[in-house]
Amino acid sequence: MTSVPRVPILVLSCDWRSREAPEELLGRRERAQAAVLPGPARRREWVRSRLTGKAALRLVTGERGVQILTAPDGAPSPTGRGASVSLSHTGSVAVCAAMPGAEPLGVDVEPVDPRNDVLLRRVLLPQEELAVPGGRPGLRSTACISCKEAAVKAFRRPSVRLRDYRLCRGAQGSVWVGVEGTDLPRLRVWRECSRGLLTAVCAPADARPVYRRLSPQRLLDVLAAG
Repeated sequence: MTSVPRVPILVLSCDWRSREAPEELLGRRERAQAAVLPGPARRREWVRSRLTGKAALRLVTGERGVQILTAPDGAPSPTGRGASVSLSHTGSVAVCAAMPGAEPLGVDVEPVDPRNDVLLRRVLLPQEELAVPGGRPGLRSTACISCKEAAVKAFRRPSVRLRDYRLCRGAQGSVWVGVEGTDLPRLRVWRECSRGLLTAVCAPADARPVYRRLSPQRLLDVLAAG
């Protein structure tokens, strides 16, 4: 039996702590959207995320000049050839998940925090508790919250309540998520923990995340490449 090749999802992260993200690399429409954001901190986060996303799309599609605008529902909406993109950030780190085609896709990044343990019962039903295995303090709760946040983005927010996104465990330890009260097909969720950050990616089951980390300079080199 021939296996179906999996569509790669590029999960690109960049820590911008050592360098300012240059707004001049944004497109005209992106700069117009950045200009109306409230406050310099929100604008800085937005620019970091957009540049990280533009580099990810360049690596996935090979296309130059793609702009990542904001759709009416708040989701990132890339111009150019068909590609799906999702953005997240925490502190100075920006993360983008990108893949070819118009597929559901969501990414979330969170610092592993033991304080998330007290939030778990608010967002997790008892039958979901076995979906994500335990670990050091804060790891399981952060993973559950991050998986649900990624699902909110992938499903395009049919509900604002994290509790409505139901996690379940599948074969070989896989994690799946569906939306309570809808007939939307379930999506798969992958998670990766590195350097104290938990990254969750939500997408169709035939996808496959590929994780890559770039320095700000290397990311800018990707954007500048001919």
